[in-house]
Amino acid sequence: MGAKKNKKCLDCGKLIWSDSKRCKSCANKGSRHSQWAGGKYIEKGYVYVHCPNHPKTNSRGYVYEHTLVMEKHLGRFLKDKEEIHHVNGVGIDNKIENLHLCKNHAEHIKKFHSDLEILQKGRKLSKEQKENITKGLQKWWKRRKNG
Repeated sequence: MGAKKNKKCLDCGKLIWSDSKRCKSCANKGSRHSQWAGGKYIEKGYVYVHCPNHPKTNSRGYVYEHTLVMEKHLGRFLKDKEEIHHVNGVGIDNKIENLHLCKNHAEHIKKFHSDLEILQKGRKLSKEQKENITKGLQKWWKRRKNG
């Protein structure tokens, strides 16, 4: 019987002593992993897409899908302070018609969440503000119950 030859992993260059082309850690990454789900997952109501070379990637190599959709629409990366709002409140609905670009967090809150901000600061609310909050909470509760 002949001895196994050492060679380098195709991905990381680590020396391996087997007949495979990759070391164990590289052989189970990305689409080669048994639990690969096509590079997308949903967490806390938002879709994440595997995009390891993107500047806004998380520690696992994923980016919000709504970020990618807006960047494609704009033809550029988002600036650090820019935020995206889902107009219909559904975080997995990433059609461009449902996305609104805000220049910063303050604009986002002012345009879309001012009633909640007032409520959190304990200020007195007008009748219209109370109705808006009630409607928003009813929609949220209905979505939560219906899954």
